[in-house]
Amino acid sequence: MEEKKNILTYEGLKKYEEELHELKVNKRQEVAQKIKEAREEKAAETEEMGKGEASGGIGNLDKIKSENEKMNEPIESEPEAAEPKEEESRG
Repeated sequence: MEEKKNILTYEGLKKYEEELHELKVNKRQEVAQKIKEAREEKAAETEEMGKGEASGGIGNLDKIKSENEKMNEPIESEPEAAEPKEEESRG
């Protein structure tokens, strides 16, 4: 397939070169700065979420631990298991 070629005037070429320069230099730096700021913001949010999750997790584990300790306490009212009685007289 044959490539389509455009014929530009000197002014048109200058316009495209200036636009290309603007994109390569200025816009690229702007985009890089925005990416950097977004990454920093995301890192800060992630750190805060991690701290919150850790605090919540600690609270949950403390609750589970205290409930588990309560469940492991001996229950006084529970009758002991009855041992099977042997027949006293055999035959």
